[in-house]
Amino acid sequence: MVNSINIWRIIYSLLLFCIVFEEMFSRMIGHLTLVKYVLLLFILLRINLCKKKVNIYIPKRMLIFGCLLTIYMLFSIIDFFSYDFNGFMLWKQYLFMPLFIYVFLHSEKICKLSSKTLITKFIRYEIIYSILDVLLYFVYIPIWNSYQTYWGRIGVGYATIDVVVMAFALILLWFYEQLKVCAFFKIVGGIILWGVLLCQSSGTGLFTLLIVFLFSIIYILGFKASKTNMIYVRKKSRIYILASFFVIAFLSYSTILWMQKNNNDMYLQLENRAATLLNVSEYSSINVNTMEVRQEQFDEAYKYLVHDNLLRDIFGCGYGRIKVVPNGNTNVFFLESLFYIHRIAIGWIGTFFFYGLLIWALVKAISKQSANIGIYVYIPFAIILFGATFTSGAILSTGIAGVIGLIVADYVNGISLKSS
Repeated sequence: MVNSINIWRIIYSLLLFCIVFEEMFSRMIGHLTLVKYVLLLFILLRINLCKKKVNIYIPKRMLIFGCLLTIYMLFSIIDFFSYDFNGFMLWKQYLFMPLFIYVFLHSEKICKLSSKTLITKFIRYEIIYSILDVLLYFVYIPIWNSYQTYWGRIGVGYATIDVVVMAFALILLWFYEQLKVCAFFKIVGGIILWGVLLCQSSGTGLFTLLIVFLFSIIYILGFKASKTNMIYVRKKSRIYILASFFVIAFLSYSTILWMQKNNNDMYLQLENRAATLLNVSEYSSINVNTMEVRQEQFDEAYKYLVHDNLLRDIFGCGYGRIKVVPNGNTNVFFLESLFYIHRIAIGWIGTFFFYGLLIWALVKAISKQSANIGIYVYIPFAIILFGATFTSGAILSTGIAGVIGLIVADYVNGISLKSS
């Protein structure tokens, strides 16, 4: 007889697998992205049968933002029906993060699967995803509904989102010391994630690598805060990361030289993204500025939806005529950046509230958790997420929402253990 606990562990593992492989599944035949909805439904039904559910406290600030989004959704209903529900498909993505938090908070009760174990599984799945992302670029298999590779990039997923999720996995692998993984896994896994991040030739990827690099230096040096809030970094962990760094430095240098000689497209892409980040795109060998492209997307939407209407500029004009996937509907505007989506949909008021909420959540998390986790996990997470809001849909992507949901669940579990 099959143990029900093992079945629910498999379901949770499959859900996490779907979160990690979301960007790849969205391009495959068979509508594999729908699997996560089925798994979520099963888990939610199982939670409903629990005699003792996890007590969840929702801060007032988050409730206010949730109510704000709901109001804007209701005001957008007419436009939803008028423009093929593009805006609603975008808006529904906000629901994933709270759903993932709720689901992962109950994993311990349902199948005795701790958030620490789920984080370890996430890192392993992300390493597998990274390897397949590169392999499937070179080896074509007829499993694609929409096979699209981007110029100068080695990968089959959506690089702007993938690099953020990979960076989150790298941060957790190197800095989250509560994970029980061997030194070999830390070194090899870190090298794979770093290497694939570099192969994406993405500006967002370069930004995430810079953040990871800076925090790695602090970590290797064994930075300590005040005596009342001591940050203790284990020597073994520092040695593992230092060893990884020597290998990564050599491989990165070798890879860039190889790009320059054998894959000039990839080298030019990497050079261009670095120039764009440094705001010196005039020195790039190719005349492309992806940040200007995002600005042009916003300008077009702003011109037709907001124009000189001060009230719309301040309070926004809803989600009815915004899309995050380009299609043939010219009445709905494609916006790739979450910052610009919020500027159009919920105006300056909602945009300031959103970023204020991020800052508040970070400060709250650091004050409640151990100094190690706060400085080496939460702060780089927040910086990378903040940067990603200007280049992608960020929390509107399933992968990023899923990882943050898992980390929030782990944070809440840690606080509950301390208070008990």
